[in-house]
Amino acid sequence: MMTPGASQSQTTQALFGISGIFLINGVIVGSLATHFAALKTRLAVDPQVFSLVVMAMVAGTILAIGLSNWPLRRFGSACVLRICVVAAPLAFVLPSLSPSPALAAGSLFVLGGAAGLMDVAMNVHASTIERIAGRLVMARIHAVWSVGGILGAVTTGYALDKASPVTHSVALATLALIAVFFLTRLLLPASADKGGPAQPWSLPPGQILPIAGLVFLVIFCAGAMRDWSAVYLSESFATDHTVSAWGFAAF
Repeated sequence: MMTPGASQSQTTQALFGISGIFLINGVIVGSLATHFAALKTRLAVDPQVFSLVVMAMVAGTILAIGLSNWPLRRFGSACVLRICVVAAPLAFVLPSLSPSPALAAGSLFVLGGAAGLMDVAMNVHASTIERIAGRLVMARIHAVWSVGGILGAVTTGYALDKASPVTHSVALATLALIAVFFLTRLLLPASADKGGPAQPWSLPPGQILPIAGLVFLVIFCAGAMRDWSAVYLSESFATDHTVSAWGFAAF
């Protein structure tokens, strides 16, 4: 499952690469939080309809996470990441091109699937680096993700007051694709965590349920802030995108 012969320089390079990928993922999520306000305004739908549009992304994420076990075991996290880091930025462009709620929901479903699989793969790869390096690195990597979320929200808010959502999403996707072209070259080989016996799906043991409940509440709050903070600030207080972006950034 692991690469016991990995050198210090290999793990250091891989740590830098996966940290960059976490940063880009955070930028995309933070940017999406700001884009939601512009998307709701453009679609001109009420909150009930928009909530269904956003739920499509959640459905795509849940489906991708549920099916992630097979490709990760079959191909390894590095291989899966190389696909996801291309698919997610490209899918990020789709909502801004969608002229109707139905098409927006479909595009968000695709984005949710790509981002969900990317989320699992990058965390698996980070965990593999942590085990090989023999030191705790996950906390600092997730801190890098939060920095990306702040940068994505704030810069997107400013950009959407100057340019169209399509222009911004294409520019961000292009920069992300250029960055991941170099970052993925630093990852550990696929053999680092590829293989192992397939595990059948099963319910978690009862002692995990309290922790699962706490995690659900955390994710619920994070999802609410991502999906609705910019919408709330822009509609309830008539703020521009630059100001409304600070809802998610502050969170």
